[in-house]
Amino acid sequence: MKTFSFLTFVSFLISSQICVEAATYADLLNTLHQKAGVDMGLSPIFELFNETSNVPTLVRLLQNVERNNNKLSTLHNPTNDAYLGSLIFQRGLIAGFCQIIGGFIPSFISVNLDAPTQDIYNQWKRPSVLLNMEHMQTIINNYNHMKQTQETYAQLIVNEMLALGNVRKTFKENTDTIATWFPALSTNDLSKNSVKTIMNNYAVIQQTVNTHLTNVNTYLIDFWSKRDNWARFIMGKDIDWNEN
Repeated sequence: MKTFSFLTFVSFLISSQICVEAATYADLLNTLHQKAGVDMGLSPIFELFNETSNVPTLVRLLQNVERNNNKLSTLHNPTNDAYLGSLIFQRGLIAGFCQIIGGFIPSFISVNLDAPTQDIYNQWKRPSVLLNMEHMQTIINNYNHMKQTQETYAQLIVNEMLALGNVRKTFKENTDTIATWFPALSTNDLSKNSVKTIMNNYAVIQQTVNTHLTNVNTYLIDFWSKRDNWARFIMGKDIDWNEN
């Protein structure tokens, strides 16, 4: 799996939303069905989660983590303390991941095509561009591969979210401790061993949460890239199946 930063994820998502008159993956599939004269049943591979019951649970978990994380939104670091600076930085990453991931998990198929895929679609959607039987059969032949890949990524994300759920309570408890202590602390208190212990304990659970969210981010981006290639394949472009 490739590793992508949070900023990479944000820029990737923004780039898929700014196309003029952009089509969605659902639009692409509807056009395919019109050209084929039949619904080819490809929607499941373009959705991350086919079981709709998973989506509300995952979104609620992200909202819970975000809510607790935001308890520290007013923390500041006037003395540039390294411990506190790291804590504030990690808090910002967690907030960003929760918002982005929570916003896109429920709406995967309704997201706009990225710009290169949109350019291909603009030409391919024309009625004069026909879908021949040979290519239809090639799509059918590769369906199982695409579906298995989609299911693999969905399970990877669910596993990370389950692991995140397992530390949700500890994250809340440690966040509440930090949120209670810091308003009453003077800058001198930050150097006390007892305070450092509290901050270190929080840093551990905070990093655990951030690691799970980072992994989800990586899987989302990786799956998204494959899905873009599948869209291009459906429209007749060659792709490397060893990477997709």
